[in-house]
Amino acid sequence: VTLLNELGIRRGETPMSWEAFDFDGSTPTVVVCGKTGERTLPIPPRLFRLLIWLRRRRHESPWLGARNQTLSVGTLYQLFKRAARKAGLPHLKPHQFRHSFLTRLCRSQLGQNQLLVLAIAGHSHVSSLQHYYRVSTEEMAQVLLAA
Repeated sequence: VTLLNELGIRRGETPMSWEAFDFDGSTPTVVVCGKTGERTLPIPPRLFRLLIWLRRRRHESPWLGARNQTLSVGTLYQLFKRAARKAGLPHLKPHQFRHSFLTRLCRSQLGQNQLLVLAIAGHSHVSSLQHYYRVSTEEMAQVLLAA
């Protein structure tokens, strides 16, 4: 969940091996492969610490089951949905973390650079970002009242 929330990746882009991570460079990164190809994303410090902790505990893969088997994307999804139901949030889906992340990014100062957001999101067309650049009534009121 933290990986999805901190990087805004799709659930199918969840790295299945430690080889996708580069912890040794000046900026730790992860390579994700998605619908629009491969992209390299920097790892935020909080996520970096969590991944290092996880790597030290489980050497073969980031996602291991109770019997040390690597968990597939589908299995991770089912585990997520089960936890969401137990938490009383049966409609919560992993993709909502991506939407939340990209909306936060678009509303931040970084969102002013649509090409940067496009690269982080892994979209191939700027028009794909319009869902995340929705303007709220409060934002419109601020602009209109300031004019």
